[in-house]
Amino acid sequence: MKRLALAVALALAAGGAKAQLAPVPATQYSLPIVGTVATVAVLIAGVAGQRIYVTAVDLVPVATSVVTFTQGTGATCSGGSTAGNVTGALTFAAGQVYSKGSGNGALWVLGLGNNLCVTTATAAAPGSISYSIY
Repeated sequence: MKRLALAVALALAAGGAKAQLAPVPATQYSLPIVGTVATVAVLIAGVAGQRIYVTAVDLVPVATSVVTFTQGTGATCSGGSTAGNVTGALTFAAGQVYSKGSGNGALWVLGLGNNLCVTTATAAAPGSISYSIY
């Protein structure tokens, strides 16, 4: 009976461990966000068959700045079956900052092969972004 209990315990432990082997994305790349007022611009170019995992975003916007992150294919991120907003329109007041993520773990996971685009309207919003691609 002890052997049976030991065998069951080992089988359960081995099965549980396999289910927990999902990778946690950590920062591979970082780049500045110039944040000038502009139309849609590709911030990170997608790679066919791979996903972009954004691990950290920091913005120091000027008051009234409106920033929107989108994903998709093409120069304006409007193509592809998973095109759309990653964030809604982020509107900032004076002295407000946007700081999300630590660089270890995904904030946003984009669709396969999608670019990450940013639109900055009304006022500048410089900062930085960290990400992985795999």
